Amino acid sequence: MAFVGSLSSGRAFRNGGVKVRQGRGKGVVMVLTPERASIPSLVASESFETPVVESLEDGWCFGEESVLQAIEAVRRGEMVLVTDDAGRENEGDLIMAAEMATTESIAFMVRHSSGVICASITGEVAKRLQLTPMVPSNTDPKQTAFTVSCDYKYGTSTGISAADRALTLNALANSNSIPEDFYRPGHIFPLRAREDGVLRREGHTEAAVDLAEMAGCSPAGVLVEVVDHSDGSMARRPYLEVFAKEHGLVMTSVADMIEYRKRHESHVIRLGEESARLPTSFGLFDTFAYRSRIDETEHLALVKGDVAGKGEVLVRVEFESVAGHVFASVQDTCRQSLEKSLEIIQEEEEGVLVYLRKGSDGKMSLAEELYGAGAKDSRSGYQAAAQILQDLEVSSVRLLSNNAGAASQLKKFGLNIASEIPFSF
Repeated sequence: MAFVGSLSSGRAFRNGGVKVRQGRGKGVVMVLTPERASIPSLVASESFETPVVESLEDGWCFGEESVLQAIEAVRRGEMVLVTDDAGRENEGDLIMAAEMATTESIAFMVRHSSGVICASITGEVAKRLQLTPMVPSNTDPKQTAFTVSCDYKYGTSTGISAADRALTLNALANSNSIPEDFYRPGHIFPLRAREDGVLRREGHTEAAVDLAEMAGCSPAGVLVEVVDHSDGSMARRPYLEVFAKEHGLVMTSVADMIEYRKRHESHVIRLGEESARLPTSFGLFDTFAYRSRIDETEHLALVKGDVAGKGEVLVRVEFESVAGHVFASVQDTCRQSLEKSLEIIQEEEEGVLVYLRKGSDGKMSLAEELYGAGAKDSRSGYQAAAQILQDLEVSSVRLLSNNAGAASQLKKFGLNIASEIPFSF
């Protein structure tokens, strides 16, 4: 006989089986032999519908699928294992929604870490609960934003037990909590997550809040760094994979979360509702400015006519080129293409030119551009263009382009391409 269940739920479930795997698109469960069924968090006996999987050989799911599984696990009140980049901290954190924290789940986190339990909260929550920065000047290399530590006042004793810490975490996630509900200092260490989460900072702090929000929970997460108890060091990828499989934990990464959010959320914000009237050599255009939530880069949309709600709107996507647009480099045809595009749109009396400026999201730097003499298209740039056009309520486009890959890139981000129009300049 074996017991199958989830440590984070604090329940055990009777079932058969002796091995576990995480297959692609399937649930992950933990299978315990009788000698392991004495773990304190596994005490109840109930039915369990998640399928038991029987081998370790199919490997992990990656990318979007791993994020979707993590979201569902957090929604169920379970914890997940989130890794970061090998070039950053190169570690894994157990993460769950703070409102779902239980005595059993916190006890598990304590057993498999150094015991420092953190709560990831938004800046808004920190301000509301008067959880001020731990130090006036943060010199941490990763700028981890600790606030003053705290304990919940009601129903707790010393604040250090798993039960007390779970209550504190629940209270931090409760929108009705007030500053007077907490002692300071305490045994839970809140962390202030950056606005826009992992899109702004690639940290576990932001990942915890993002996962809680995507799971439909209060924007507060619990996180703790997994420790390799054989030597007390931070657990690295090989250890973490075995650990996750052994305990039936969904495993994802900060990098996968970033890609998931980029693909499924709009990350451009219109700056102001009214357009600026821009007179050009080719006519008058209504100009709208947008800012990327990812890297603060500002882009422009030059609009001719009323395009909202219309289909088959003439559209040109132009990538910024200092060499071509500003200095009229003879090695760069960007200036000619920009001018020709505006001329064609003016003649059409309706259309949009999306002007994408360089940011820190993978497009070439100014030096790279000048030495390479030319602008560079990017996947993230086309995503921004698609989202700008969607904000302008353009339902389908006739794409003015000589780039064979432009249409396919825009289609990936939900834009309907009615036709492609090559042009010469």
